[in-house]
Amino acid sequence: MFQLIILTLLSAYTTSSDKRMLLIFADKASNPALKEQMQALKADTRGLAERDIEIHTYYGDRDIKMFKHKKIRSNYTVILVGKDGGDKLRVTSPVTLKTLFSTIDEMPMRQAEMARLVK
Repeated sequence: MFQLIILTLLSAYTTSSDKRMLLIFADKASNPALKEQMQALKADTRGLAERDIEIHTYYGDRDIKMFKHKKIRSNYTVILVGKDGGDKLRVTSPVTLKTLFSTIDEMPMRQAEMARLVK
């Protein structure tokens, strides 16, 4: 029963969605890279919203299942998960908004979204 609950929770991160997810993993809440990343993300909340980005943070022992599921082995990792559920970007340092936005804007699904906005 417990395994079924865990698999159900994890499946939320592996199936298609109407949001792109930015998964941020840190060894602890006070990790300097985590703090730097969160400040960078706050600088353009409009850009995040336009690209349908939902941010999830995981740290310490409280989120060990997600660390194992995503095979996190460093003190800090950022993973961009596309709307199709696939990992699109994985870095072990804070990701810049320029890198994040350009990665997303090059995706075919994002190209289609932008084309619909122009019409």
